[in-house]
This record gives sequence, C-alpha cells and structure tokens, in this order.
Amino acid sequence: LYTATLAMEAETLQERLERQGNHVLPIGLVLRLLTQLCAAVHHAHRHGIVHGNIQPSSVFLHNGEDALLTNFGMKRAYQDGEALAAHLEGGHPAYAAPEQGLGIVHPASDIYALGVLIYYLLGGVLPYNGSSEEEIMLKHASEPIPSLLALRPSLPDAVEVVVRGALARVPEARFSSANALAQALLEAFSTMGVQTVLTQPERRVPV
Repeated sequence: LYTATLAMEAETLQERLERQGNHVLPIGLVLRLLTQLCAAVHHAHRHGIVHGNIQPSSVFLHNGEDALLTNFGMKRAYQDGEALAAHLEGGHPAYAAPEQGLGIVHPASDIYALGVLIYYLLGGVLPYNGSSEEEIMLKHASEPIPSLLALRPSLPDAVEVVVRGALARVPEARFSSANALAQALLEAFSTMGVQTVLTQPERRVPV
C-alpha cells in the first residue's frame, strides 16, 4: 500500500504564519481555511481514514486562500481490545489529543487537532506548549483549557464554546463530525457579519 501527495509550488500554512511575523490571520480567511479543512477531514472519516497529523505544516495554501490538506498519517481508528502504546506515534504533540498519548487514534482525535488549529489561528498561540513532547502531552491530558477570549476579547463568546467543545478531553464529548464543527464555528461568527466566500471544490470530468 502507498499514498501519493500532490507536489505544489505553494507555501504551507506554517510558512505563511512565519512569514507574516504574527500568527493572527484575518477572521474571514481563517473561516474559509477551516471550513475547507473540516470538509477534507469529514471526507476522509467517511472513508474510514483518520488523518492523525493535522498541523499548519500539513496544509498547503493554493493561491493564498484555498487549503489543501496533506501529510495524511493514514491511521485506522482504534478498535476496542487493541494493544496500547504509551507514546505519540507520528503527529505533532501540540496538536495531539490526550488519547493519542496512549496510542489511541479516533476520528475525534482529528476534531481535537482542528480545535487546536482554531485556537492557534484566532489566538496567535497554542493552547498547550512545553519544552518536551512528554510535557506537552501531560498538559493536554490534565490542564484546563486556556481561555481564547482572554487572548482576543473581541471574539464572540460563542467561539469560546466551540473551541472548548472541540478540545474536550473525552473523545465522545467532542463534535460528532468535522462538518458539525465547521457549522458551529460559522454560526458562532454569524453575529459579526464576517465576509468570506465558502465554495465547494470544482470537479472536472473529462468527456
């Protein structure tokens, strides 16, 4: 088995954030990118694939405003009774759900990583960080979720609720799907009148 990833002459989301010097993008662009990423993750989950490696370096920006999700870990969801491994297999510890430290990967683990990405893009910092992989994983598993509104008070209160739902420690307490997360995020910003264009990817079929 193998996977193939499209090679692009485009910068990653991580490179974009580093290039601009601060990690806060315009809200309209953040919503556009996140809804596209949620659609990609939802499609993967429908086919039984867990990404397991969602982070800014795994996202290419096509034309600066269209997200292409790459670097799939191609992980199969954990099944009850399987052996556990007390380490993080692949992925970035700053975006890893608490259960991933035990070697358990669920579709809900990708929801958690998307929640971290939302926090990072809107707040400019990661919710949990540390000097080692073990320290970061421990914070994900034990520390309260830092307030996003404390970093950016101008955000609607509902955004805080969405982030906390995505970053719930128990997988079953998170959003039921990536599409549900995207919808909740859009509704949270609806009162601000944020302008963004949300388009479905065009499919071209040769005839």
